[in-house]
Amino acid sequence: MVNYNKSEIFCCGLSVTEILQLVDRVGFKLGTLPVRYLGVPLITGKLTYKDLRPLIEKITNKLTSWTAEYLTFAGGLQLIASVIHGISTFCAKGEKVNWTAICLPKQGGLGLKSLVQWNKVCMLRFIWLLFSTAGSIWVAWVCEYLLKGKSFWAINMPSDATWGWRKLLNLRAPARKLIQHIPGDGKDIDIWHDNWHPSGPLIEVYGQRIVRDASIPPDAKLSVVISGNYWCWPPAPSPQLVQIQIELFDKLDPDKLYPKEGAMDSVIWIPSASGKFKTGATWNWIRERQGKQQWHKLIWFLDTILKHSFISWLAVLNRLTTKAHQKQWTHDLDDTCVLCKNESKTNVHMFFKCSFSKGIWQELSHMTDIPLMDSWQGLLAWLGGKVRRKSLHCTVIKLSWNAAVYHI
Repeated sequence: MVNYNKSEIFCCGLSVTEILQLVDRVGFKLGTLPVRYLGVPLITGKLTYKDLRPLIEKITNKLTSWTAEYLTFAGGLQLIASVIHGISTFCAKGEKVNWTAICLPKQGGLGLKSLVQWNKVCMLRFIWLLFSTAGSIWVAWVCEYLLKGKSFWAINMPSDATWGWRKLLNLRAPARKLIQHIPGDGKDIDIWHDNWHPSGPLIEVYGQRIVRDASIPPDAKLSVVISGNYWCWPPAPSPQLVQIQIELFDKLDPDKLYPKEGAMDSVIWIPSASGKFKTGATWNWIRERQGKQQWHKLIWFLDTILKHSFISWLAVLNRLTTKAHQKQWTHDLDDTCVLCKNESKTNVHMFFKCSFSKGIWQELSHMTDIPLMDSWQGLLAWLGGKVRRKSLHCTVIKLSWNAAVYHI
């Protein structure tokens, strides 16, 4: 059913009277070009700053409104994770932790999405479409006007390439490792450049000389070495050609060992269990990771209080804005601890040396059996070994420890 409130009509070559009569008859609003979708004009050329300015201003106004201005850091984290996928309000106030570390999984980071990597995932989808989508107008246009019968992996970067095409060509190295070709009759697989052999693309493994040794053209298809349901390689004048055939039989799955006459070649997306492109699976495949931190389950768990966990995370990373940190920018600042009035207020002093905080830890130790420690390393090692279980007792220990860190 047509939504008259969201539908518009565009006219060309008609008089004003004819346009008004047509609008009155169909009931649609009269639209003007360019058409905007999600705040961005749909045009055939490259978008300019002027085109994107209304969208940028709308995002900026959202981020600088009072609702974002007075969010805590934990509230800012919730905003990012649920709405804007990586544009931070709290980082605008002063970045406490490197953004790369923030985008790591919660084993050591906050698990936010890096827009750079997310954009890379979206562009990889276009490369996947070039090899998997038959009947697509975009794929047909690229093959006709940009590739012109050449391999996507082998084509040189044109000097007049558009921004988008350059970005896709620059992603060939990582994309090639994610696309696996399964031979059928071999008519759609590039013998030298596609990733069909168990060792990888032959041109990458053995170099350009293998093409000359085999006397097979650089743009040849795999079908030139297939006869019916069998491989038909030319006589091997070099050890590399012999090695190609040996590895073909040693490493290839038995079901994929021989080509299949009359069967179409197929392609699978390696990061996805289904073999089809999945954005989530690709994101998990390429995202940056690091080894699991022993303390991650102490800070991030089901019943956690987010604002407590966030401060604990900063404290463990030594990124809290203590007076000792502030003195690096304000030299005349008194960095003496306001609780004990004895030493400089550093991260270690605040949690382990200060007489006031020691009193808090002693009371907590009596209630939860958490031992008194003089360093994060020792404390986290003890806690990491004690709170792995999901019992109520372990949950109380974790909640108490995070609350103590937060209030100190």
